[in-house]
Amino acid sequence: MTRNFRPDRALTRVVMLAAALAIAPPVVNAQDRVTVEMDAVRENLLKIIPDGATITSVEPTDMQGVYHVRIGNEHLYVYSHAGFVLIGEVYDTDRRVSWTRERQNREQQLAIQELDGIPESRMIIMGDPEGKRYITVFTDTDCGWCQKFHRDVPALKEGGLKVRYMMWPRAGLDSDSYREAVAVWCAADQGDAMTRAKAGEEIERKVCENPVDEHYQLGFRLGVQGTPFIMLDDGRVLGGYVAPEKLLAEAGLQSADG
Repeated sequence: MTRNFRPDRALTRVVMLAAALAIAPPVVNAQDRVTVEMDAVRENLLKIIPDGATITSVEPTDMQGVYHVRIGNEHLYVYSHAGFVLIGEVYDTDRRVSWTRERQNREQQLAIQELDGIPESRMIIMGDPEGKRYITVFTDTDCGWCQKFHRDVPALKEGGLKVRYMMWPRAGLDSDSYREAVAVWCAADQGDAMTRAKAGEEIERKVCENPVDEHYQLGFRLGVQGTPFIMLDDGRVLGGYVAPEKLLAEAGLQSADG
């Protein structure tokens, strides 16, 4: 499974990092203090997170001085003071839950509902289009494991499984992978274009109205970290590449070998 570039996993553990945070200047009221602290958190986290990582949001929490920070699809809770930053999970001891996991789970459930509302006309359908069971696959045309999965699609079709492709260029929205994903979508025969692109062939770089940005952002909210990302129609995430016989078995269908 090809990993998308993302913040180091160590960021999700409770760690003390020297970040040379400047002491906030005097402020007039609580709102001014929060604004100054949020700006300082954003500015100084940029000094310690990996190159290419993006801080999506910084929000205050019910704990004074603790801020919820989203970097890519990571949810972090950050406390800063003078020249130090504390990053980690926050637990609500009364409810005995992790704020981090609770927020991630809530966002993922909302994303699943959003996925359920996307018409198949906004996906590329392959496999058995009349299949009673289906999988949704976030894919990238130049991902090696995606290419291997795509070669299994005929076996999945024979087994009666519908494949619903969502485009997820793991290099980002300003990349050649993104432009190729758009070209696949805009091709007269999307399935043929997908097959040729994943075989390493050049396809005409057409541009048209397309859902690639929509697919990409939804993927993050679902927790996609690499491709292929395979989800069964009952909401189960099957992970990265899965052999066709196992996919068919997971879907309750007779495998191509059986």
